Amino acid sequence: MSLRLLLLSSLFAALTAISSYFIIPFPFLPFTLQVTVMLLSGLLLGARGGAISQAFYLLLGLIGLPVFAGGVGGIQYIFSPTFGFLIGFIAAAATSGLLGRRAKHLHHYLGACIIGIIVMYAIALPILFINLKYVAKIDVGIIKLLQIGFLPFLIPDLIKACAAAAVAVRVKRNAQHSH
Repeated sequence: MSLRLLLLSSLFAALTAISSYFIIPFPFLPFTLQVTVMLLSGLLLGARGGAISQAFYLLLGLIGLPVFAGGVGGIQYIFSPTFGFLIGFIAAAATSGLLGRRAKHLHHYLGACIIGIIVMYAIALPILFINLKYVAKIDVGIIKLLQIGFLPFLIPDLIKACAAAAVAVRVKRNAQHSH
């Protein structure tokens, strides 16, 4: 791995941490910009760099730095309802990076982001189920799981995907024009 990729991955890990502090008030559920930054890490750094940045972010939080949403961190976070999403960040960044590597138009970037979000949920929801059912001892079925961990976040995550795709198009075009 190149030093440049390592530095950029570290930068995106830091940006993901910083974005966890920007909380957008929304009725019932506050939202952060982490998903936008996570998707951008894949789109701008590629699959490998995006995954490394998100793995580094997760590691920083698990060793105790207060980088997760709400300013928390620590190994106990693996029992948090949102832990599966953080694991999903790694795969989603890799997916958006892989699918967006040759993207030229907004809809290509947006497609890469949406598939990345699908991957994130595919990882997050089973972990959420386990943490709710076996750690929090909440009787949860598939409908309740979707009501808790998917439906409230779907529209905001799609908006974040649009934002990430728009920023990626702009950054890539500016990078091409500067060469």
